[in-house]
Amino acid sequence: MATTSRRYATPMKMSIAPKGSSVQNIRAYDDPRAVEAMVHFMYGFEYDSSGSDLGRVSPMLFNINVYQVADKFEVPQLKQKAKDKFETIARTCWEMDDYPIAISEAYQRTHKGDRGLRDILVSISHEHLEKLLENEDFRTVLEEVLGFAADLVRHSPGNTGVKKYCCPNCNFNWMLGHSAGNISYRCPKCSSQRSNWDDFIVKG
Repeated sequence: MATTSRRYATPMKMSIAPKGSSVQNIRAYDDPRAVEAMVHFMYGFEYDSSGSDLGRVSPMLFNINVYQVADKFEVPQLKQKAKDKFETIARTCWEMDDYPIAISEAYQRTHKGDRGLRDILVSISHEHLEKLLENEDFRTVLEEVLGFAADLVRHSPGNTGVKKYCCPNCNFNWMLGHSAGNISYRCPKCSSQRSNWDDFIVKG
């Protein structure tokens, strides 16, 4: 039996659809590969996380698109499946170039109250924060993606030890999973080195 959407009482039909159906609500900005994955899933088939014959894409980014489409068309089972696939891939591939892009995409494509993908990204980023701060693209995400840095401080597991610092040389804000103490660290942006970072903790 086909999986049905909460939004629509019957499975999607790839034919002429009545007004208000799921087909007519698909817009140009919905990734056609993600829509195809939804159709496959609703008819009982697994979907390929790397895309389809319509074109291959980063598995992390593809599952974000599937998650968004599943949320839009209210297919909770698919949304959970996309979340699970995304987490498995992200926890393995957090050092890949598309990880910072995935953070940006997830935060742009989900609303603030939808913690599904956001909490996964926050957890992974907190776990590997010191290594990720060596990545310029990740530092850019910290500065530019609305809400991510705040989530990293407030919501990540064991976040009570996270400290945010402001470099007095370049004014870049960066974080450690613990107090810097008297250990010498370099600013991830300008490479300024000092051992008194605790004098430059950002409060509030």
